[in-house]
Formats: sequence, C-alpha cells, structure tokens
Amino acid sequence: MVRECNACREEPSDLKRCSGCHKVWYCSVSYQKSVWVQHIFACKPRRPITTADHLALAVRNNLS
Repeated sequence: MVRECNACREEPSDLKRCSGCHKVWYCSVSYQKSVWVQHIFACKPRRPITTADHLALAVRNNLS
C-alpha cells in the first residue's frame, strides 16, 4: 500500500496520520487544515458535526 498525502498527493517519507480516523495521511499540518472542511465528513471527529461544518463545506465548494 502506497501512502500519499491526502492533500497534495505527494509520497514523502515523513507522513502523519489523521488522529481522528487513522485512514488518511498528511505531509504537513497546513495541508491537513486545508482539506479538513471536506475530510471531517469522512472522519470520526471528537466532536459532533455541526451546521457550521456544513456551511463551511458549502462555502468552500462555491469558491472552488
């Protein structure tokens, strides 16, 4: 299994795993934060998903 950053798709050796779901990897905290708005829905965060999360995703999708 090839590990790649969930944000940039690079394959560096020092990847860090998502602490919520342990299923995806990131090469930096900045990349993890950049895709968190989308990833929160596939992850198991330590807090409930709120209306604000849904709104943030809608805004992000509109800007893309």
